[in-house]
Amino acid sequence: MYKIIKCIGSGSYGNVYIVRHNENKYAMKRVRIIKQSRKEKINLVNEIRILKYCKCPFILNFIDCKFNGYNIEIITSMIRYGDLHKVIKRRNGKKFSETKIWSYFIQTSMAIEYLHKNNIIHRDVKTSNIFLDHGDRIILGDFGVSKILLDKQFTSTCIGTPYYMSPELFAKQSYSKEVDIWALGCVLYELITFIPPFTANNMNNLSRKVIAMKFSSTINLYKNRYSQELLNLIPKFFCKSTSRILINDMMESAVITNHKNCLPNIEEKNENIVNVREKFKNIYSKSWVTITKDLGKPQQIKVTKVTRNKILPSLKQYKPTSPKFIPVSKKRVIRYKHNALKPIQKKPQIPVIKQKPPWVIPTHKKSNGFGKPPPLPKISEIAKNYEDYKEKHGLYGRYDYRNKYKKFYNKKSPFIYN
Repeated sequence: MYKIIKCIGSGSYGNVYIVRHNENKYAMKRVRIIKQSRKEKINLVNEIRILKYCKCPFILNFIDCKFNGYNIEIITSMIRYGDLHKVIKRRNGKKFSETKIWSYFIQTSMAIEYLHKNNIIHRDVKTSNIFLDHGDRIILGDFGVSKILLDKQFTSTCIGTPYYMSPELFAKQSYSKEVDIWALGCVLYELITFIPPFTANNMNNLSRKVIAMKFSSTINLYKNRYSQELLNLIPKFFCKSTSRILINDMMESAVITNHKNCLPNIEEKNENIVNVREKFKNIYSKSWVTITKDLGKPQQIKVTKVTRNKILPSLKQYKPTSPKFIPVSKKRVIRYKHNALKPIQKKPQIPVIKQKPPWVIPTHKKSNGFGKPPPLPKISEIAKNYEDYKEKHGLYGRYDYRNKYKKFYNKKSPFIYN
């Protein structure tokens, strides 16, 4: 059972909460599925599967997913400092050092390299989807619009955040993994200047700037602050898709290998996804109950062994909580958690006194020599009590009812007998 502590974020997808389970804190993304379209369901199922099957130290760690009837709850590991967009705002214009920029940039590119090796396009790489954990560790998350390339190597859906979208998306052309590399260049530009490379007042002006590849010239103001190796990387990202640098070539270049000493010490290693077609097969027509059972964490039933000496002396005071009761054996007793014994809680019994009508003649048992029964009441007293009881409780016989309500009765009525 995950207990909600507080809400840390909200958006069009739903809300994100900090939850507690067994004295550990996690992050829970709650997505509402009422009136959900098929496309939204496909994206949500893909997000859960990518988080579950991707084993990379730079990708968000999956814990569990649950369905509560109205919402899908995705539980992941909690990140300490939040996303890079909030970290940049909190710094109030104080720039990062060059070693930190190299560290954050190389870690995000390692996460994107892992995704591209497994034929996954993120399609929404931005500073608000890159999280900063303790020890300057970068973790990539939010795979709500990601695409898994199984048969096709290209896709054409126009999706993403406008400030980080590539020219292919604005021109509505087919694209592949190069859109993530364009967005990675936007992230690097924002880490240096704290401003996105392409800004405009409306969507038309922004699309013109992106298609023309005219990024902001504020990068020239940082020539004295940062090295030329770092600044020369940016034009390699903002170019046509055919001449854009590939992620594998960039990671093997001498510029990146010389700055890998800026990375934090991480012992975890990458594990590529095995049987991709089996794990990412079409299950979108199934109900959320079966999907969460297949993709969620399996529930483990704990078996507790109880010794014979502890149960047998107090066996009379306990009863099973479910009909599936395992009888006590002489040698060994095994109880499951759902069949645990609980003490009987007896409710206090209130004595009920049955009062007889006052005209009933009391009957007494024969005396056994210890006294005589009281005398019987007179007939006149019984008749008087009976009349009072009738008026109080509205008990009338056939003729009494007719005498009391003469106005409402007709003599020719078939219900009145003479």
